Amino acid sequence: MARVVTSPHILPCSLLDRFGVWLLWFREHPKMASPLEKALEVMVTTFHNYSGKEGDKFKLNKAELKELLLKELPGFLGKKKDETNFQRIMSNLDNNKDNEVDFQEYAVFLACVAMMCNDFFQGYPDKMPRGK
Repeated sequence: MARVVTSPHILPCSLLDRFGVWLLWFREHPKMASPLEKALEVMVTTFHNYSGKEGDKFKLNKAELKELLLKELPGFLGKKKDETNFQRIMSNLDNNKDNEVDFQEYAVFLACVAMMCNDFFQGYPDKMPRGK
């Protein structure tokens, strides 16, 4: 029986080990990956492309998070890109209040954005994105 790792990791260790092996395989065979597998890889690599430019390489400081949002989600901060809006986002993401965003906080943010998109499109079913 697989041992279950306590929160924040909710997957059994055997699944985490398989995920690591999958990630290595994926890197060598990107054309064989499904769209969802590619999306997960983009989510992880995007975080690490911005984290650790300054300080902890496994966390985003304020400047790194701001750069990530401006370059990767340019419409998210709005056209004004005001500092108050960014500070509110940073404060909401930084659950442990260490003035940095770790991968778990980043992943929760992306999950929330995905849920907001899903909720929005439920109100506009004719505009719902569909796979080809």
